[in-house]
Amino acid sequence: MITSEQGHVDIVRALLAAGATKDQAMESGATPLYIASLEGHVDIVQALLAAGAATDQAKESGETPLYIASQAGHICVVRAPLAAGAAKDQAEESGLTPLYIASQEDHVDSVQALLAAGAAKDQAEESGATPLYIASQEGHVDIVQALLAASPD
Repeated sequence: MITSEQGHVDIVRALLAAGATKDQAMESGATPLYIASLEGHVDIVQALLAAGAATDQAKESGETPLYIASQAGHICVVRAPLAAGAAKDQAEESGLTPLYIASQEDHVDSVQALLAAGAAKDQAEESGATPLYIASQEGHVDIVQALLAASPD
């Protein structure tokens, strides 16, 4: 659904009501939910989730809608798949999780939402780096403090 990218929520709702395929992926594996999450279109994300879109369907490289929203720092979008039961620790192909990428990109609100949802703060990527490691390396003080204050995994 190209309308997911363009932000046309009324058209998305009309297509869904008419029986459009909500999880049809592009060649790259990007679904309408992934695209809306990337673009920060929270109304479309909510409409797709309400219609039963697959929260954890990943692109070929493993990025899920939650991952891409966490990377982009779209906090309202991050909250929607979490509320719908998305796998908060599902990693992409090199082991980066939504919490890791939000920590790397200095998205404090996303980090806090993921931690509140119970994301594994010590889950390492393939080379062994954790969200705390990358936040420290990047100099993201607020992220480091949030991770240190979080309950142990």
